[in-house]
Amino acid sequence: MSLGVKRSLELYSEPVFIMDNKGNKAYMNPECTRLSQDTFDAIYDACYMEAQNFREPWQEERVLEVAHNYGVYTISMRPANTLLQRRPSLICLIHDDTELKAAIKNLKEKNEMLVMMNNSIEMLQDQISQLATIEERNSLAKEIHDVMGHSLNLALHTLESNRLILDKQPEKALMRLRQVVSDIDRGIDEIAAHTESGEDQSLLWSQLDEMADRLSEIGVRLEVIRSKWAGELSDEQEKTIYRICQEATTNAIKHGKADQITVSIKERNRLLHVYIVDNGKGCKSIIKGNGLRGMEERTERLGGFVSFNSFEDGNGFMVHASIPLKSSKP
Repeated sequence: MSLGVKRSLELYSEPVFIMDNKGNKAYMNPECTRLSQDTFDAIYDACYMEAQNFREPWQEERVLEVAHNYGVYTISMRPANTLLQRRPSLICLIHDDTELKAAIKNLKEKNEMLVMMNNSIEMLQDQISQLATIEERNSLAKEIHDVMGHSLNLALHTLESNRLILDKQPEKALMRLRQVVSDIDRGIDEIAAHTESGEDQSLLWSQLDEMADRLSEIGVRLEVIRSKWAGELSDEQEKTIYRICQEATTNAIKHGKADQITVSIKERNRLLHVYIVDNGKGCKSIIKGNGLRGMEERTERLGGFVSFNSFEDGNGFMVHASIPLKSSKP
């Protein structure tokens, strides 16, 4: 090897060694000593095996990749220019690609993770869309339960009372039948209004007065006691209060066989308290069905709470709902 070639290889910033035409190590520059002996031997063995494929001096460069001791190395094997030897010496340039390969692997893993996250996001979006649809259906189901349950319960009691007066007072019975049809039609209209718009079309007090009039037709007295309060009720609050009163009166008549119901609405400590008390037969244990759970869900959605109590003597039942009020206007 000429002195000039040797000097240039000594100044080279990466490990370089030369393998002679017999496969022996003819030269290695100082950078080779930065590799552990074990690693260098593994690289050398790989180059020795590949050297068997070099037969002519003009053959092109070959590139090997050697992984050893958690390191990854790329070796460029180039035939040395010579006209005297049939089988050429080989210059082997070693490049440490450990950090690069690790970075590529890390990047690949992160890319795969991003793909997985993107797929998860798409799945979550689909689930959110499905949940929104389910929530909308549940909301409609609650409306149907509350509205039609109340209307059909009134209709049932009207029809039962009609059996007693059908022979003696047919005109009154016919009038009540028309009221039954009107109650059912009104319930259907309420469901349609809920489907088309989230707004309640009636004021709370007029709705409760109308409920009292309808209940009086089946012999149930509904008394509404109200007190003035500062602040305003939103449409959703009014609707929730009405639905709670509607469901509570339905349960009082259907399960408690009540004929007197009192709805009391008053403000205390910036909370609007709604009490619905009946004179029905009450119950020893309270089992929450769709109606009671629906009251809880409606109230909790407004940041309030609702409780259910049967009186100790077994006569009567009370529903108490508490809903936060808006701040009063200055």
